[in-house]
Amino acid sequence: MKILLSGCSITATPKSFHDGVWSPAYLTEKQRYALGECIDGDVEILSRDGAGNKYITRSLLRRLTELKGQDLKVIYQITIADRYDFYFNHIQDNIDKTGGYITEKIIPNFKGYTLPSDYEAHDKYYTLRTTADVPNLVLSDVEKNYIKYMASYGEQIISQIENILLIQNYCEIHNIPLKFIEYQREGAWINADFDDYLKFLNFDNFVDEPIIDYIYRMEFDKQEWTRDGGHPLGWVHKKFYEDKLKEWVLS
Repeated sequence: MKILLSGCSITATPKSFHDGVWSPAYLTEKQRYALGECIDGDVEILSRDGAGNKYITRSLLRRLTELKGQDLKVIYQITIADRYDFYFNHIQDNIDKTGGYITEKIIPNFKGYTLPSDYEAHDKYYTLRTTADVPNLVLSDVEKNYIKYMASYGEQIISQIENILLIQNYCEIHNIPLKFIEYQREGAWINADFDDYLKFLNFDNFVDEPIIDYIYRMEFDKQEWTRDGGHPLGWVHKKFYEDKLKEWVLS
């Protein structure tokens, strides 16, 4: 049994930024693992820092297609709706001019770095946080046009639902056990404006509690639970896994 896990930095193997490189080397022992490292069995971690739901869905569909016919389970960590993933090759000229790559353009906190030489084509995404205060000077024409003509709350939520449905329906057709997990509850799930789309989601596939709600309910927030104010430490992931996912993983 192979378990595919994809999400954003919440479930990516933790890294720290030093001298233009993202690496786990500078983290302490208790900072170096997240959910994927806690899961029993053969786990393939596709999660990537800064990823939007578009990247998460495509990364899973790619591996599901490559591994078709094998014994699989899927864990999809839903990220926030207002991230939009651009494919790297579509803006190659812009990247060439700057010589850098941005995981997530959140001003003033984003840092650019050079793509690792072993990045495969399907990994070449960068994510734009469309609600951030991003000055025009760091945006390419593609990004400006997306924000001007496409970005809206409704579009982001419907796209998020569609990405979830792609994995939900694929796994249902191919009899692949599936779990969706959330770091925080998406407000759109209780917004009647999206009922025509939400009715297609099978919430039985969702872990019953977002990670952050679990942290507060268990009062982990009164302990040293995070390395940076948002990303849980490994022991929190381990507790969440044991309480919410382990029985399903081992079934």
